[in-house]
Amino acid sequence: MSTDVKHKFANIVIMEKTVLIAVLIILSGLSFSSYVLFHTLAELFCVLISFGVVLVTLYTPVKKDSFLFLIGIAYGFVGVFDLIHTLAYSGMGVFPGDTSNLATQLWISARFLQAGSLLIAALLIGKKVDYRISFLSVTSISILLGTAIIGGVFPDCFIPNSGLTLFKKVCEYIIILLLITSAVILHRQQKEKNEDSKVYHNLIKACIVSIFAEAFFTLYVSVYGLENMIGHLLKLLSFYYIYKAIIEAYLWLPYVEALKRLKAEEALRESEESLRESMAMLERAQRIRGVGYWTLYLPNKEFNWSSQARSIYVGDADFDLTYESLQKLTHPEDRANVKAELEKALMQKLPTEIEHRIIRPGGSEVIVNLDMEMDIDHDGQIVRLFGTIVDVTKQRKAEAAQREIAERLIALDKLKDQFLANTTHELKTPLNAIIGISESLSEDISEKLSSEQQEHLSIISLSARRLCNLINDILDISQLKNGDIKLKKKAVRLADIIRQLILVFEYLNHKKEVLMRWNIPEDLPLVVVDEDRINQVLYNLLDNALKFTEQGEITTSVSVEADMLIVSVTDTGIGIAKDKHEDIFKAFYQIEDPLTRNNSGIGLGLSITQQLIQLHGSKLMLESEGNKGSKFSFKLPVFQGQVTDDYQINEVMTNRYNNKLELTELPTKFTQNENQILIVDDDYANLQAAIITLKKEGYSIAVANNGPKALEMIDANPNLCLVILDLMLPGMNGYDVCKTIRSTKDYHELPILMLTGRSYSDSILMGFKVGVNDFLAKPFEPGELKARVSTLIELRKSVHRTLRTEIKFLQSQIKPHFIHNALNTIISISRKDHDRAISLLVEFSNYLRGCFSYENLEDSISMEQELSLIQSYITIEQARWGEKIKIQYHIENKDIAIPPLIIQPIVENCVVHGLRAKPEGGTIIVSVQSTTEKIIITIQDDGLGMSQEKIASLLTDDMVTRGVGLNNINQRLRKLYGAQLSIKSELNKGTLIQMEIPYKGGVL
Repeated sequence: MSTDVKHKFANIVIMEKTVLIAVLIILSGLSFSSYVLFHTLAELFCVLISFGVVLVTLYTPVKKDSFLFLIGIAYGFVGVFDLIHTLAYSGMGVFPGDTSNLATQLWISARFLQAGSLLIAALLIGKKVDYRISFLSVTSISILLGTAIIGGVFPDCFIPNSGLTLFKKVCEYIIILLLITSAVILHRQQKEKNEDSKVYHNLIKACIVSIFAEAFFTLYVSVYGLENMIGHLLKLLSFYYIYKAIIEAYLWLPYVEALKRLKAEEALRESEESLRESMAMLERAQRIRGVGYWTLYLPNKEFNWSSQARSIYVGDADFDLTYESLQKLTHPEDRANVKAELEKALMQKLPTEIEHRIIRPGGSEVIVNLDMEMDIDHDGQIVRLFGTIVDVTKQRKAEAAQREIAERLIALDKLKDQFLANTTHELKTPLNAIIGISESLSEDISEKLSSEQQEHLSIISLSARRLCNLINDILDISQLKNGDIKLKKKAVRLADIIRQLILVFEYLNHKKEVLMRWNIPEDLPLVVVDEDRINQVLYNLLDNALKFTEQGEITTSVSVEADMLIVSVTDTGIGIAKDKHEDIFKAFYQIEDPLTRNNSGIGLGLSITQQLIQLHGSKLMLESEGNKGSKFSFKLPVFQGQVTDDYQINEVMTNRYNNKLELTELPTKFTQNENQILIVDDDYANLQAAIITLKKEGYSIAVANNGPKALEMIDANPNLCLVILDLMLPGMNGYDVCKTIRSTKDYHELPILMLTGRSYSDSILMGFKVGVNDFLAKPFEPGELKARVSTLIELRKSVHRTLRTEIKFLQSQIKPHFIHNALNTIISISRKDHDRAISLLVEFSNYLRGCFSYENLEDSISMEQELSLIQSYITIEQARWGEKIKIQYHIENKDIAIPPLIIQPIVENCVVHGLRAKPEGGTIIVSVQSTTEKIIITIQDDGLGMSQEKIASLLTDDMVTRGVGLNNINQRLRKLYGAQLSIKSELNKGTLIQMEIPYKGGVL
């Protein structure tokens, strides 16, 4: 719909509402100056709307079979009755004599016609109704009503000097009931049809406003009273909503549909034009890319070919392509496979793709790829096949050549890896012997050797170790390529590793012009790394720096940046040209010419170093220029926890590298009652990481380092929101802890987030079986931990809100017949004993206040409040039944808290089903005992009692058959505390009902 049209209709709606408000205001003012004029104008406005509705209904050529047609016709006759009612109104003088009864009869007839038509129309929604039957039915009923009034058959509705008759009042209530039923049916129909139609909305509004109008007409005392005036204004408003519904259905919606059809037709024309252009472009694209298309009509086996498809099959040859000749072009070795694939596709009625060879008329062989789809008619029969064909001969030949080369390369690569592995293993055996013997000799006979001989033995050992490192590099490069290296990360003192390596390289450094230096802060934090691999990285970098530095210095430095350590090795050697920066990280690459180089090595060190750093989540960075030295640097993550007792500081290092770390005491108690999270883990570092992350989000954290301690803390903290549970715990593992928790607390009452370092799929499978809500793999990202914790806590809150909403519904169930009987009793007593009636009204007021008060929406109230409600109820019942109903109380403590309306409905049940049905009545005994752990409530009567079948039916979940009495309370006990009612009863011997509610420290 265009914007201009929308604006026009919006302006019309605003104008309608403005006129309606103005009319209501003017009429309200007139009611205070001339009530007859007010009444006449109000009724005439309604009459005009009624006639307008019937005209739109009759003369709009749409929806004659709609339920709205019935309403439109009915309101036409309603307008006629209201017009005559207006003329017959007292003070008009149109009809002779006192016309009050006539006016009232016409009024009731119009309202019955109005309410009845709305109800019948609501029942006919979704059904086609012959408009002639609707018209004749409404006309017949209207004529019968008019005839009954004129013929004096219609009951009197108003008697002069006496007022409205009982018939008239009852009719008003019946009309209200009809309107309520209509509104309910309309609302239900709208929900079932899932419609958001303004027609339904306006009809429902009309019913609701009419209900209030009729209610005011039942309340008024004076014809000229305020209630009568409000009733007429509401009636006018209800007619306005009927008018809106008819206009929406008969004028607005058809106009919108017509506009949509016009726009759809316009869009279709544009699509057809676009399709023609697209087809032309498709033909060009097919020619460019060498794709042809074809169609085959199965009834007559007629083929249609694009020029490109024909060229692929027969080239330039003059060949008649038919269904039969095409089969002959297929390569003899492929015919059986092509036939089988086609038959399979046709049988399954699914698209298929077939690649096969064809032999052109000239004898050349071509490989083609055939895609095929199909059109199926309403009977499920295939009527047409269509698809594309592509010449893939060159592509397949190239792929075959590439596969052959790749297979040869893979075979050679495997042979090379096998050769390297075998060679390195064979080399390590004699090397280990050389290292062992040389070091053993150095230790055993060091006193018998000269200093020169000792140095020679050291050189042998160090050279053998260097060769051993080279062999390890060769093994590592193979493992890295296959992804076989797994890091074993832990908290490491990086200063210790650097110190040890510098001592080694100071000994290896025979270049007196090169100075080995380091720059390491004294308060350097720990890092989380694989110690062996970082040792290997630093060894390779220092070894590489020493090889290519003839004079100057080599400096190893460490600095702290946020939560990372930056490690760098800087030398003043030959440097690396910028165009070689990427090449040096390739395996077996060497900066110097292999034939003229001055340094040993095979070019694996930097390649392995880069990959090991990448496995740690960092990158090896290079800053260097030719003849200006080099700087290699990388980052390592700082360890966020504290040093545990099993961390051993290397005693070989000097005191300047010994960090004196004190363990922070972990919280074992919660600091607040909301958002409490218990973390169960025996690893100090993991606990600290989780606490630091979650405390920033405002959670109250407490920790337990084993399963039994965790279960003890869970029992002691009923407000706990979440348990973060590690899988690997000492003694009692996470699965056992979870099973124990789930034996008393379900998923939504206490969510569990399990931390696991095992196979993630295995942990999920086992964890879900024992009751875990969610999982998080270690080591975890802080953001992911926060997100999962927030989700589980919000889920718990949402479930609890839903549970409370359901319980409030159960609490709010009040029996209307008791209110009705109580009022009748008070009215009856007021005629004889005015003071007693006032006393009963006070008790009745206290009863209603207890049922509907704001406190009743809380989780608990005091026992004294519940007893006050019970006493008010008993007082009212005693007024009706006298001494048949007696009650006794045995209450130990009135200050304890209990859920609202937990005892009174049981007392009411005892009265209604136990005592009132017994001729001599009986006594109810209410007992309440409290211990440190629970409250025991007992309600006992000596009434008629119940059978076991009756007891079972009272506690069924069928809302329709059992109402909301004892089952209400039983459900609340189950949902709140996991408990339920205990009922014992025998016929003619009374009933005993008992419940137990958890009680701790005086607060539920």
